[in-house]
Parts: sequence; structure tokens; C-alpha cells
Amino acid sequence: INMLPHHYSTVLYFSPAELEGLKGSPALEDALKQYKFVARQYAYFYRLFANTMLKDYLTFDEYRWAVSTVMTRQNLVPATDSEEGVVNALIPFWDMANHDVGKVSTDFDPEADVSVCYAQRNFGAGEQFTIFYGVRANCDLLVHNGFVFTDNQDDCLTLRLGVAKTDPLASGRLALLERLGIVSQKFQLRRTAEPIDGHLMAFLRVLQMDKAQLDQWQDSEELQKILDIESTLNMDEKVMQYMITRAALLLRAYPTTLEQDQQLLKETKEEVERLICQLRLCEKRILVNCVAYCEQKMKNIQTKQ
Repeated sequence: INMLPHHYSTVLYFSPAELEGLKGSPALEDALKQYKFVARQYAYFYRLFANTMLKDYLTFDEYRWAVSTVMTRQNLVPATDSEEGVVNALIPFWDMANHDVGKVSTDFDPEADVSVCYAQRNFGAGEQFTIFYGVRANCDLLVHNGFVFTDNQDDCLTLRLGVAKTDPLASGRLALLERLGIVSQKFQLRRTAEPIDGHLMAFLRVLQMDKAQLDQWQDSEELQKILDIESTLNMDEKVMQYMITRAALLLRAYPTTLEQDQQLLKETKEEVERLICQLRLCEKRILVNCVAYCEQKMKNIQTKQ
């Protein structure tokens, strides 16, 4: 126990002002949900132990420390006595390894009944040993692990998009999306040179179709073209304009500009403030990259016309 941190930088330790700094980021909703969930858990246990000697020791500060300890270290391992076939476990020493770019190098040996971790690269004497936590966005890393990995090549920004109930073509759009296998209203903008994947592109294309186009594609045998980001369809210029506008709105939702965050990062020494600033910068760069991508796509489409 004494080897564990006495304090964490998970969102359970954020002040109201620090949570305000997450405004505009999908991390704010996730952070508030987590805080609410943990507070409810604590209230339940506090009432449960109200008439015992434990009530004087079970403070919220102690409880959020325990939750943060488990949350930042838990891992699923196979278990024969579990209905799900896996169980959450804490693995001493191994769970102290920090995250770095690489590949998952931990496995489970069912014969020996142990977890096995391989070095993902050659580590020199005295060098910090790191592991790869898996493909995760910085939003998720901050909320659940309390850090932001600025060199995260797998980073993405979650977008919530849906078909408006007031849309007169809503039923047609939803029917076509169902045929395409798109049922989620959550999409990811990636950090990569091509930030829009096939599912997001398909949703945006369906969203921009008129009735004639919806009818045409419902009966089409080339439905997969809608998912193909390399193909150019006749509604793609509107799709790109929609995403440029959407990205601009999302950028304005943050309490600071990209330039202000860059300056804040140089000036601030507070750990949590730096983490929030780093997250905002990562997300804003994804949005700026998306705008540049869409603008170039629009130019290419207009050139061909």
C-alpha cells in the first residue's frame, strides 16, 4: 500500500474550476458521469456503515483514492470461475509500468496460470520500463488514468451525430443507415492524415442526401460505395462543407483558443491545469486537421467539376 501514490490526477480530484476547463471536450461529460457514479457509490457505503466504527474512516477522500487506485491499475485476466470468463485483477509491480508508444506485449499463460509481460523493445540498464496500454484516446486516458499522452498516434475525438426527429426524411435516412450497418450515433475523428473513416463518411453522406438520392441508394447494389472514402459521390462537397462548419463550431465551444492553450502550457506549473491544456490542444489539432482535410477535398471536387 505504501508503494502506491498518495494522490492521483484522475478527474475525481478535479476542482469545479478545473472541470470547467474541460468545457467543449467530450471528456467533460465522461468526467461528470464518473464523479456522479463514484459519489453515489460512496453515499451508499457511508449509509451502510453509518452505525459502525468504519464511518469515521470511510471519508470521500479515502474512497476516491481507493477508486482511483483500482481504476488506474485494473486489468482483465482469464478466470474459469467467472461467467464472463474474465475477472478484474490488480497485478503488483506490473501495474506500475507507465504507458508508451508500442504494441501490447502482455499475455496470459493458462497452463502456468500467470500473466506474462514481454519487453516491447530493448530497454537499457537504468531505463524506465514501459508498456503499451492499448489503442485509447487521450480523453479516455485522462478520465480513467489521469494523464495525457501527447504523442498518442491513436488519438481521436468523439463526435455525437444523429438524424433530427424533425427531419422529414428521417425515416429514409435511418433505413439506409441500418442497411449500411450504422446504428451508433458516436463517431471518431482521427489524428491521422485522413481523419474521417468510412462509417463517419457514410453517415455524413446519408445526412446530406435528398429524397431522390435516398431512394436511389436504397435500391442500389453498390451500397458499399457510400462507405468508401476514396470514392467521390455527388453529395461530397456538401459533406465537406458540413464538417468544416461543424469543426468550427466545436472549436468555438472551448473556453480558450489553440494559441491561448499553447501559451498557457508554457506558463502553468499546475499538474491538472497542464493536463487539461494538453487535452484541449490535442483535440483542437484534430479539429484543425479535419478542417484542412475537408478544404483540400472540396478543392479536389471543384477541380473535377
